[in-house]
Amino acid sequence: MQVVNCLGIALQAPKVLVAFEFAQQETLQSCFASSSTLGKHVIFGYLQDMLRGLQYCHSRGIVHTD
Repeated sequence: MQVVNCLGIALQAPKVLVAFEFAQQETLQSCFASSSTLGKHVIFGYLQDMLRGLQYCHSRGIVHTD
């Protein structure tokens, strides 16, 4: 799944909860289940998507722990 939109933010001290809208797509788990290995281009694509999401969150001051 990929993050499409931030639906809202709630403060529950000391936590900040963020709700995201997701797009349904193949997950890494299903990729591994259907194949024993992933090609370099597939790995690069997933990594690129994750880094774009991380950059988006950081540009909006969102801090995370994962």
